Formats: sequence, structure tokens, C-alpha cells
Amino acid sequence: MNYYSYYVTYSTPVCPYCGSAKVVLDLHGGALVCRSCGAVIDDIIFDASPPPTASNLSTLSINNRLTKTEKTRLHASILSNSLSRRLSRILNTTEIDDIIDYVKANTPELIKAYNNACLRNLLKYCKTSGEKKAVLEAAITLMHGDYPLVSMLSNQYEVGKKRLRLLIRKVMKCLSLEMSIEALAST
Repeated sequence: MNYYSYYVTYSTPVCPYCGSAKVVLDLHGGALVCRSCGAVIDDIIFDASPPPTASNLSTLSINNRLTKTEKTRLHASILSNSLSRRLSRILNTTEIDDIIDYVKANTPELIKAYNNACLRNLLKYCKTSGEKKAVLEAAITLMHGDYPLVSMLSNQYEVGKKRLRLLIRKVMKCLSLEMSIEALAST
């Protein structure tokens, strides 16, 4: 007879079917199960570790501490945030992981970009979503102190090189950057 380790979960304290607090995580099957009624509450669990303490709760990633259902709820609540809605349109994705990873990697630059009225107007001026993505990527690259590679962005976002150079110049003007960066990048 096989015995499996069970941990009481910290994210779902009671069974939604019978109301019992005897909800456990089956490590072998990766399912959240009620020991009273036997119902499978969630069949995809991302983390099988014991409940975290307050000190290490913030170090766990979103994927590792939520069930599939909770992840879906979080997805809906994050997309209600205006910045996340804009990012989901610009990045052309509704996957919460992609949006969260993008925000984690570029949070200060994104905040600076959306606080800049000139950049917001430039994003409205863009005709296609590819142009919007390229402008946002160029702005973040310029904020990091690098010059964006026009040919790479052109291929990646399917924007003409001439149009992209024009948009990058406008981004540089919005960010009050010198044109010397552009001269150095072309040599």
C-alpha cells in the first residue's frame, strides 16, 4: 500500500461543495481533494510545498502559489487594471504570465512611459498594434540607455523601416533624448 504526503493548503481553506476544512493536496496526482466528500476541487496545482510563512510569501512567484481557478480570477482582476488592459492590447496577449513578466522586467520604464503625455499621444497616433508594440519596445530600450535596432524591430513587429525610424525619432523627442545616440548607432 502506498502512502502519500498531504499538506493542508493555504489558498483554499474550505471545500466549496460540503464546506469542510479538510481540504488536502494529493502530491501524487497533483489535485486538490476534499477528504470529507471526496470531491476534486482543482486538478492542476502549481505548488506542493507546505504553507509559506509571512517572510517568504512574497518570494514565491504567482504561478507557484495559485491553483488554476485562482490564477483565472487573478487574470480577470489584473486585466481590470487600466495599465494591464493597455499592455494586453499592446502585447496582443491575455496570458497573465506574459503581462506580469513584461511588467516585472520593465516596471520603472512602463510607469515613466505612461506618465509621459507625449508617449501616450504617440501610442494613439500609431496605426497598427505592431507599431504600438515597436514604439513601446523602443521607448523601453531608449530608457535603458541603448538605441533600438531598427531592422530587428521592423522584422519582429512587421513595421516598415522608414516608418519605424520616424516613430523612434518621435519617441526620442518625447523622452528629450539627444540625436547623438542615433548618429552613434548608425556608424
